[in-house]
Amino acid sequence: MSARSLHRPTASQATLSGRPDAAPSALVHDEVLDPQFRHEAVLNAWYCRVPPRRADADGRVLLCFPWAGGGQAGFKAWRELVSAEMELWLARLPGREDRIREVPSSDAGALISELAAAATAVTDRPYALFGHSFGALLAFWVAVALSGTSGRSPVLVAVSGARPPGSRPLDRPLSIMSDGELVATLLSFGGSDAEVLADPEIQELLLPAIRADVAMAEECNWRNGPVLGCPVAAFAGTGDWLAPPQLMLGWRRWTTAGFRLRVFPGGHMFPALAPDEVVAGLAEELSSALADA
Repeated sequence: MSARSLHRPTASQATLSGRPDAAPSALVHDEVLDPQFRHEAVLNAWYCRVPPRRADADGRVLLCFPWAGGGQAGFKAWRELVSAEMELWLARLPGREDRIREVPSSDAGALISELAAAATAVTDRPYALFGHSFGALLAFWVAVALSGTSGRSPVLVAVSGARPPGSRPLDRPLSIMSDGELVATLLSFGGSDAEVLADPEIQELLLPAIRADVAMAEECNWRNGPVLGCPVAAFAGTGDWLAPPQLMLGWRRWTTAGFRLRVFPGGHMFPALAPDEVVAGLAEELSSALADA
């Protein structure tokens, strides 16, 4: 998140956001308001659909889930980085971006059920899921739900920067930190702009969604369920203390198919800092999974 990605919209920009009554103080992302991006994206309740660059694409879909407090904007650059045949479905979560006026979700199980139900339309095509941090846990459990309800497993689930279910909890969970501690921790991840989060008004708008997501991530750590029958790729940052590479190896226990760990330079927010490298690694994993499907 950077200072450039956040602003208070004018009346005309509020109309582009789909909320003509949006107050000037509402916090949204420039990327979501970008007219070209909005023209190409077809929104439903839980996903923003970004069509493939090629009109004759073969129908493959990648569902993307953001980190705590994040949203669609974090994946905007991916449209030009993924294969021209790939259709993106970007998760739209309450309490941020064009859903900023909604109360953030607080029940992980209910959120996963909603996201899975809204994604059932993709299960008749080759589909994969990617998520980072809290989004990785959403991606995994949505994949479990989709596999169970449709009987069609994804070709790949890519989990990035997230401790696998059943991991030893942090000595000091993020959910119990004070606002000051939590903001300082977010800044240490390298993906937040100090000038933005130092603004009390912006903190007031962002922290409810961040806190809700963090609490649900901790709840997901204790969820039980079946392992996946598709390959799992785990992405880790060399300097990520929250989900270090050695801990990310624990994801291999959650699949009966292939597993691979990829390690990238950087701390916890390495996908936001080097999306081209992450997407290139994901493309290799998808190519291998599709070849074996």
